[in-house]
Amino acid sequence: YLKILENSSDLEKLGSHYEEELSNTTRNLEGIYYTPNKIVEQLFTLPKDLDASQAIFCDPAVGSGNFVMHALKLGFKVENIYGYDTDAFAVALTKKRIKERYRLDCPNIMQKD
Repeated sequence: YLKILENSSDLEKLGSHYEEELSNTTRNLEGIYYTPNKIVEQLFTLPKDLDASQAIFCDPAVGSGNFVMHALKLGFKVENIYGYDTDAFAVALTKKRIKERYRLDCPNIMQKD
């Protein structure tokens, strides 16, 4: 999947395909769950008086980056966004999605346990 990611132009489709291909056994053993964008948007709202550009956001299980992408949409600065995942492909996909959509590098998205 990492090789495919290098040449992929449709990151949303590739991410969805990757999520579908993970077996139930792998999901259960690794505790993998990908939150759909619609649910992210419903769950992740900010108080009206919070300035997102001054806030810090951390996703300890970044997956394909849906929460991180929404944080950027809400106005969080890329340098104030942190994300971690044990899955190298998920981390690479998240970074590439940020680069493609926002033209930003996100050094605080890392493969870690």
